[in-house]
Amino acid sequence: MKTIRDLLERDLSERIEEVIQLDQTDERSVYTELTEYVATSRIREQYRELLRAFAEMPKDPHEGVGVWISGFFGSGKSSFAKNLGYVLSNPTVLGVRAAELFKRQLGDPSLGELIDYINTALPTEVVMFDVQKDRAVRAETGEQRMAEIIYTVLLRHLGYAEDFDVADLEIELEREGRLEEFASRCQDKYGQPWRLVRKGAQKISRASALLHDLDPATYPDPETWARSLAGRSADMTITRLVDRTFDLMARKCPGKGLVFVIDEVGQYVGRSPDKIDDLRAVVEEFGKQSKNRLRRREAAGPVWIVVTSQEKLDEVVAALDSKRVELARLQDRFARRVDLSPADIREVATRRVLAKKQEAVAVLSEFFRKAQGQLNAAWRLERTHRRATVAEDEFIQFYPYPPHFVDLSIDIMGGVRRQPEAPRHLGGSNRTIIKQAFEILVSDRTRLADKTIGTLVTLDRIFELVEGNLPSERQKDIADIQDRLGEWPTRVAKALALLEFVRDVPRTEANVAAVLVDEVGQSSPVAEVRQAIAELEAAQFVRHADDGWKLQTAQEKHWDTERRSYLDPRPSARNELKREALKDIFLDDPRVQRYRYRDMATFRLGITVDGARVGDAGRLLLALVTADDASVLQVRVEETREESRQAANRSVLYWVFPLNAEVDDLIANLYASRQMKAKYEQLRAQNRTTRVEEALVVDEEHEARRYQARLREKLASAVASGVGVFRGVTRDGSELGRDVSEIAHRFLNTAVPQLYPKLEIGARPVRGTEAEEILRAAGLQGLSAVFYEGDQGFGLVKREADQFFLDVEAPVAREVLDYLRYQQDYGNRVTGANLESHFGEPEYGWEVDVLRLVLATLLRAAAIEVTSRDQRIRSYQDPQARAVFASLPAFRAASFAPREKPALKVLTTAAEHWETLTGREVDVEEHAIGSVVREFASKERAEVLPLFTQVDLHRLPFASEVRDYLDALGVLTGSDDEECVRTLGGEGKSLKQARERVARIRAEVEAGVIDTIKQARLATGGMWPLMTRRGIGDDELAAEVAGLAAVLETPAVLDELDKVRAATRKIEQAYHEAYDALHARRAEAFAEAIERVKAVPAWLSLTAELQASVLEPLTRRACAVGEMATGALACAACRAPLDQMESDLAARSGLLAAALARIEELVRPGERVERIRVASFFGGALDTEEAVNEAIERLREHLLKKLAEGVKLMVE
Repeated sequence: MKTIRDLLERDLSERIEEVIQLDQTDERSVYTELTEYVATSRIREQYRELLRAFAEMPKDPHEGVGVWISGFFGSGKSSFAKNLGYVLSNPTVLGVRAAELFKRQLGDPSLGELIDYINTALPTEVVMFDVQKDRAVRAETGEQRMAEIIYTVLLRHLGYAEDFDVADLEIELEREGRLEEFASRCQDKYGQPWRLVRKGAQKISRASALLHDLDPATYPDPETWARSLAGRSADMTITRLVDRTFDLMARKCPGKGLVFVIDEVGQYVGRSPDKIDDLRAVVEEFGKQSKNRLRRREAAGPVWIVVTSQEKLDEVVAALDSKRVELARLQDRFARRVDLSPADIREVATRRVLAKKQEAVAVLSEFFRKAQGQLNAAWRLERTHRRATVAEDEFIQFYPYPPHFVDLSIDIMGGVRRQPEAPRHLGGSNRTIIKQAFEILVSDRTRLADKTIGTLVTLDRIFELVEGNLPSERQKDIADIQDRLGEWPTRVAKALALLEFVRDVPRTEANVAAVLVDEVGQSSPVAEVRQAIAELEAAQFVRHADDGWKLQTAQEKHWDTERRSYLDPRPSARNELKREALKDIFLDDPRVQRYRYRDMATFRLGITVDGARVGDAGRLLLALVTADDASVLQVRVEETREESRQAANRSVLYWVFPLNAEVDDLIANLYASRQMKAKYEQLRAQNRTTRVEEALVVDEEHEARRYQARLREKLASAVASGVGVFRGVTRDGSELGRDVSEIAHRFLNTAVPQLYPKLEIGARPVRGTEAEEILRAAGLQGLSAVFYEGDQGFGLVKREADQFFLDVEAPVAREVLDYLRYQQDYGNRVTGANLESHFGEPEYGWEVDVLRLVLATLLRAAAIEVTSRDQRIRSYQDPQARAVFASLPAFRAASFAPREKPALKVLTTAAEHWETLTGREVDVEEHAIGSVVREFASKERAEVLPLFTQVDLHRLPFASEVRDYLDALGVLTGSDDEECVRTLGGEGKSLKQARERVARIRAEVEAGVIDTIKQARLATGGMWPLMTRRGIGDDELAAEVAGLAAVLETPAVLDELDKVRAATRKIEQAYHEAYDALHARRAEAFAEAIERVKAVPAWLSLTAELQASVLEPLTRRACAVGEMATGALACAACRAPLDQMESDLAARSGLLAAALARIEELVRPGERVERIRVASFFGGALDTEEAVNEAIERLREHLLKKLAEGVKLMVE
């Protein structure tokens, strides 16, 4: 044995027929189908179950007359159904009964006896058709209901006309015994047999004339019958279908049951809940009537509905976007279900085509044992659940196919068939796995049968069989690749073309190589595939998508060409993408961004990139410095060393690293992907994109994410190869660790002790609840260890003998108190936010929870006092005390001051601050100062409160400043003399600044700042979003909007009012120009439509009132005013926003048509007018000249029929 042909039992000169079609009635084809059918044990049991149900139905009638046969394309479901139909109807095929032929194939005596019983006791008429081919027979109704399709096919099967009106006439004449005379008169009158005349466009008028000749008393003139059809509905209801079916069967096929075998029902119902519910209703009614008529002995047999579908019944229902169709009810109607699995087709394929001779088994066993390990390694597929390992028996059974190629081929052929441009029934010899297995052996393009033993089926060989069913564009690409690039790029391209149809196998280099192993014992050709893909990508034949490599379509090639024009971004854009990637590495990774020093304190990292701030500021600043490439790295390191020695930079950590060409290329590609995405998303917002472009936007988004991930990976590698610099000392990255996280931590470990020499004074592990603990505790014993002396404590609570006391001289407490006193001496108010900032910066680096703990302890020790909102807190037992420390916002907003009796210096300072604040003098005496301060605070607060109400109502960004001033005044109003003196002495400067700021706010409010901000907010939040969705405005204006929006959210808006007004005017001007242009275009379009209506001859015959009602939808949209009030987004007259005007323009033609139609109805009230929607006659794709002609003929026939009924037609 030398060739694969020598291994096989089948005589390869005997051809295998094409895919089974229900309407194929050629006896030779039917004979072959029956005699070559392979019934697996599973298939035999499914036939047994169905035939037993058919046999038992007359004895025990029920409503379950539906049978659902499912299986993927090429699984044999149509063959299963067709053979069932031939067995039940049992016609003679080449001189032998069909049932006899089929029994031989089954090889099951008991099943044969069941078939004999059915043929003898239950004679059956079988009507088989493909619903996809017969669905258009009633397309003129605009609907394709199952009842109408079934009835039309039944009429054709029984010899009646397919037009329902004509068929009704034939049935009535037949019942009266006059049909033959009617047909004879037709031959005499028109010289053609009635069976041809009834198919023509003039059938109605000719039938009417024949009826006049046949029965002039009933039909007094030739148009009587035609006119009688006017207004009559010829629709076929389900009840009428079922009654008519039983009646016609009793007339035409007495003594027989009926089975409808309907192919491709799953594809027909698609995702339409109406169609699947219509099918359910048909089966349900046939089931009820069959049960009732059999019990009353009014029918010889039931009517069965056997349907086929590529999907199981529950899968069809699950795919519907509706809750109306209930699976349980459908399952009741289709009580019998058959599913043909891939296991069936694998067995059938091997038995019909790949069955081996007995002596071939040993040959293949030897091949397998020698190469088992290499085979399984070479065929391994990654990132998929598909099993590619193979056992010896599988290898022998499927050879020369790899066993898993059968399932791959099933998915590929299903995908080819689902292509939008693919023909309904695939051409060529590749539509089923059985046929494919045969053709790959004998086709002139593959001839695998003549290859030496050891040759394997590969995906590029399968491509040779299916190429004709792929789009011409794809075929041309493969031919061009073959001409330009050679063997391996061509093989890879063919494999990619088919793998695109296999959804769960990513098209990676490894997987493509796994399907191109063409010899037993050959290793996976990954290197060849990788090189081929590089060549294909450079030549713009392939692109990378979310699921791997794919061949580019013409649109994708155009997209790629346009995309390449963005591959040279400006330096500013490159830097922005570089900063974004570095932010991902350093700030979006918690392992890097949050640094824990010796379990004492946690530091947030902030970074700059080449001097530009990236992200939020952190407690530690890492300055990233890039070198253009490795050759200039050392130069940049030396420059950075000098910079780091400067006094201003002694708290900055530097990291210098080199970039490279690969990073530059990734940045360019990421930029190009984002530019394409941004451009086409903007076009989509304007409804100016195609579906292909929208799909490409999604793909480009996936590519952008891939480039972003690769850029992050490459930049992280570049960072790891860099050098750290701190205060002139360098550390090489290779000495510190292997990845960014490890390197950053070790680098920071060396710098933090120098940056924060007092860190250990306030660095202890804390939980965050210690402040509340010290304020709630009844005594000082039993507190957390952090309060006491020792390695884990601050020494805030000490013990002498048996007494515990608070020590405000503990180092951590002394640092805080000294700072509070220092600030008080300078008249500064100290808030929790101030303390957090001061003690969190270099030298200290303390965590805010430590500060809260210390300050709560000092409050309990009566060493400080706290002011929160409008209340001063001196006692730790005050209920408000715990609220200050319970949350960070409350702590940051509160102010803290040392608590001592006011000294002369404090009194003098308070008096000086009073004079500075009010311009008036006061005695340097505690009570005198306290009295005037409370009076001032009360009066000032009453004056400021209305201002706060106003600015808060309008959510102005400086409302918080007014509120803080009110809170400070409230505190003074309720303070005693000492509190007033201390506040004025310690916070007098702050109070004066706040008063001046509030005065400025009051002046601007009176000058109209509220209206200014409202107009600016309307411009940025109302006008600009409408503009951006329509592509209005350039980058300069976008920058203006961004700047304006930012400043509107900050108190600094008061200092930028001139810029705010200028930017607002610029945005308003751009918006008004766009609005006015669209408004004018709409006015012009609808004015022209109004003139067209007035030009209709019948216009002048209408009264003024009717004219106004006809024109009202048009005149309402023809507004020519266009003036816009201040603070408005639309015309003051018509109030139409941009969206509405665009919709109006889109609806113009429809509104004009409606107005013209209304005039027709008004001037001819007695006529019957119908509007014909041409689109309803052209459902689905018209992909052949024949399909176009059929659609035109249906339209023509329908129009002539309506005219014959006296209807006036208006075509839409």
